Amino acid sequence: MTATVSDPNPAHPRERTPGLNGANCGFRRHVIRHLTNHLTITPGPGPGPGKTIHAQLPR
Repeated sequence: MTATVSDPNPAHPRERTPGLNGANCGFRRHVIRHLTNHLTITPGPGPGPGKTIHAQLPR
């Protein structure tokens, strides 16, 4: 199964130490990394800035 998410921010996600200080605390990246077999980030969507993240999940 593949999950695809688009984001208008062109910056790639970055690793950071998870904390308990709110919504941007670093847990999402760690959870996604542990749940997926393969992760790709491509420019886009469309003609403007942004990115699309494709995460392949095991069956």
